[in-house]
Amino acid sequence: MWNIEDGLSHLVRHVRGSQPGVRPWLRPFALAVSNWLLDAACLGACAWGLGITLPWPGTLIAYTLTQMTGALRLTPGSLGIVETSLTALLVFYGLHTGQAIALTLLYRIVSYWALQPVGWASWLGLTIASRRQTHTLRKEPET
Repeated sequence: MWNIEDGLSHLVRHVRGSQPGVRPWLRPFALAVSNWLLDAACLGACAWGLGITLPWPGTLIAYTLTQMTGALRLTPGSLGIVETSLTALLVFYGLHTGQAIALTLLYRIVSYWALQPVGWASWLGLTIASRRQTHTLRKEPET
């Protein structure tokens, strides 16, 4: 039978034994930075598509602060929090209210809602594959 104390002891030994150093962190760090840069580029592309000229220094500050509030995950997907903070900050940095709302909504549709079907389809595919594998492993061999 599995024991919580044994499991925690094993986890502590494993964590203490792994000393990854700097090199293994470079790829995840590069991917995270790429993700943020591409997401900011998505915001810029949405502005370009709407014909909105962005005040870039203020927009980058607004984007960064919005990412920080979104990281709190106070609601699922930070729904409402990202939209409100990004719109308010874009207005604060010089966009008209209508432009800020339109830009924020288009940005969220492209960067969040358009990706949801991909995530759900991936989850469904992995769940089905896992169940098939479990079913295959449980199947008793015929004699």
